[in-house]
Amino acid sequence: MPSRMAPSSPAPASDCTEPASRHFLETHLHVAVNVLFLALVSGVGAPGREGILYLLAVLGLSATAIVQGVRFTRFAFVVYGVLYGYAALSGRLLREVRSFNAGLAYFVVSGTVVVVALVALARRFGRDA
Repeated sequence: MPSRMAPSSPAPASDCTEPASRHFLETHLHVAVNVLFLALVSGVGAPGREGILYLLAVLGLSATAIVQGVRFTRFAFVVYGVLYGYAALSGRLLREVRSFNAGLAYFVVSGTVVVVALVALARRFGRDA
């Protein structure tokens, strides 16, 4: 037996003022920052001036992510800035290193410094929260 109900009207379009959209804002920011960082880091290995320009862009975005992450107490963005900046700088520096032992020593020393600094910063964030 066919239904005699009136056809339903389409659901109204959602806009950015909806509570659900605000709920996902931080998720969208995480995705956007990672995509932007990955796009820029992929260009750091380019030869010549182009690679240096990508490196400068990554370092500028890293500084912005760190400063704004501290300002808005979002530790994940601080970590993104530190790790992507470290990866870009390391990739560019290690292109010039010819010794395996020197490259390994670089990663052991600099990696330890980055991890210790992030742990100290995380403890500070945890204490301030």
